[in-house]
Amino acid sequence: MNLTDKELELMAVLWSHGKAMTTSEIYDASPNRTWADMTIYTMLKTLIKKKAVAIHDYKPTATVHARTYKAIISPEEYAMKKVSKMMKTGVRVHIPTLVEGLMAMNEKDW
Repeated sequence: MNLTDKELELMAVLWSHGKAMTTSEIYDASPNRTWADMTIYTMLKTLIKKKAVAIHDYKPTATVHARTYKAIISPEEYAMKKVSKMMKTGVRVHIPTLVEGLMAMNEKDW
């Protein structure tokens, strides 16, 4: 699984909140987003196909029921998949350095 920078930005919102969110809630939680308003639907559809996000439920809003989306892969699982892919392609990975870097990461680095 390979996520684009914009997809990782959206995933970081879901990961940091740790709950299912509507598109409106995702927008509100990411005021500095780099994607256009309507792009979120395309990204969520792609993330569902990549098995990173799932439709969780429906939540009543003022006039309709909105879908909620939830991350189904953790940041740690995503990192492990990336490392595994790198190792399979012959890239040498120094595990202690990688672990140290991952432990130093914070939400802004996602």
